[in-house]
Amino acid sequence: MHVIKYLTIVATFSFILFLACSNVTDPDSPYNNRYTAESYFSFSINAEDKTKLDLMSINGDIQVVGVENATDVVVAGNKVVKSNSQMDADNYLKNLRVSIAESGNTLYVASDQPKETDGRSVSINYEIQVPKVWTTAIDLANGSCLLDSLYGNIMTKITNGNIMLGSVYTSAYLRVTNGQITGTVNLPKNGVLNAQTTNGVLSFSLPKTTSAQLSAKVTNGTVNIAGLSLSNMVGNQKEIHGNLGAGEGKIELATTNGNISIVGY
Repeated sequence: MHVIKYLTIVATFSFILFLACSNVTDPDSPYNNRYTAESYFSFSINAEDKTKLDLMSINGDIQVVGVENATDVVVAGNKVVKSNSQMDADNYLKNLRVSIAESGNTLYVASDQPKETDGRSVSINYEIQVPKVWTTAIDLANGSCLLDSLYGNIMTKITNGNIMLGSVYTSAYLRVTNGQITGTVNLPKNGVLNAQTTNGVLSFSLPKTTSAQLSAKVTNGTVNIAGLSLSNMVGNQKEIHGNLGAGEGKIELATTNGNISIVGY
């Protein structure tokens, strides 16, 4: 009897120990990215004879701010690698590069990184200052983008992430697949705000003096407008058309899954 009891206790303890160990993460797993390597960069490029920033990136956040009377473009930020060992993270950091080129009136900035990262997490984050009148074109796969104090046309495309407009005074063409688009837009005369997302909300603040033809449409969601006077308005909770002021510009908003909110101030 004593032997049987002893064996039962040992077996029970072994089973409990197995359950506990089964919940412990393998420190050598390529997906257990507990170690981080990071490096910073900063470049200053003369803005003379250039009027456009063209930025392409894969993973990371982007911030572009317009600066009045700026004579230089500042491209700063950091490169980050997360891996299952500190040595691997440090060594892999050299595979992340920022490429800068000039052609005609355009300054090109691009993130270079391997297509296959073998479970590592990699990103290049940007903080960029440009003359406020520059045109800005951004193509980003994964991450968020903040645009602020810009007077030149904006074209931004993101696959997974959000677009945030701090306060812009220009036409803007914005596309997001999974994420939201929000911000404050001061549309110039005959300007265009064209924003579309597949899965996410659209939320904009507009001056009450905005003059534009407005079109807002959702598939699964609602359209809400507050603080603005629309003339010749037609539509319902899912689609609204009308004129703001004299209707000189165009505002075209659309989302498949999400709401649209437009507020006047």
